[in-house]
Amino acid sequence: MGCHVHAQPEPIYVLTLDSTRTELCGSIDYNFLTGNAHAAARDAMLDPANFGPGGIVERPIVFLPPVANFRCEIPAETDVLVIPASSSMTTLELSEVRLFSLRGGIIALGDTIPEELDYRFDGNAVGPFGPATGTITTELHPVIDGPFGAVSGSLPLMTHAGFTNTASWLVAPLVSTPEAIVIGAWTHSIGPGRTVIAGDSEWLMTLSESGCAMGNQQPEGMTLFLNAVAWVAPDPEFKWTIGCSDCYIDCNGDWELTIFDYICFGNAYASQDPYADCDGNGQFAIFDYVCFFNSWQAGC
Repeated sequence: MGCHVHAQPEPIYVLTLDSTRTELCGSIDYNFLTGNAHAAARDAMLDPANFGPGGIVERPIVFLPPVANFRCEIPAETDVLVIPASSSMTTLELSEVRLFSLRGGIIALGDTIPEELDYRFDGNAVGPFGPATGTITTELHPVIDGPFGAVSGSLPLMTHAGFTNTASWLVAPLVSTPEAIVIGAWTHSIGPGRTVIAGDSEWLMTLSESGCAMGNQQPEGMTLFLNAVAWVAPDPEFKWTIGCSDCYIDCNGDWELTIFDYICFGNAYASQDPYADCDGNGQFAIFDYVCFFNSWQAGC
């Protein structure tokens, strides 16, 4: 009799930013992979009873070596990006993150995240506002009722920021306050990618420190988080094969030169992103627009 070899489930490969891109506040380290702020969430992802053969989700979680910049540094095997607060992404990095979001999975956590991602995800950032109790607003979504259980009603989630007016994206407002959608699930009609954005991460933390954070981890919050990880993970066959556009004027990173690149440049200029210093003189002036136009005329 022959023996049967059972193939091991393909891991869910997770990439996050290194410690050069995340903040320290007092004794709290917000780096997702190595810090103490999100240790409980990280440990829950790595628990084989949650993710792994014989676990609730058969695919194990594997963290890839963290990178200093998502721009041009996303390995092909990456399934999910975890974006922590205060990562201060550049315009080009944001463009690559948005492009990845159309195909892969993203978990973004923190009160700076809505403002950073707002126009990339066609929404308006709201906040900061005082700690708010969120209410489940889309009960049938897999993040709310998924493999790790269901949550319902009002959740005492410490949230300080969120979104309104989410335009062209297909958004499920998972948890809302009177001010905004504070946890939302994003999909898009042109790609299979899935994103969950939360306007804070204190609801996943056990640590508290005056002037820094007030940890408010609840079992319901961890259930929601683990469901989110399972939901955003793409199929095992997924590979990030887009590569990195080295064309300066392809501002939004979609490998096409359109009016949206002008809009992207204008947004970068308005926020004084270094990307918009097209002529490289260290100043933001009309000549940067002239430079961008001339570069556009020349093409890539």
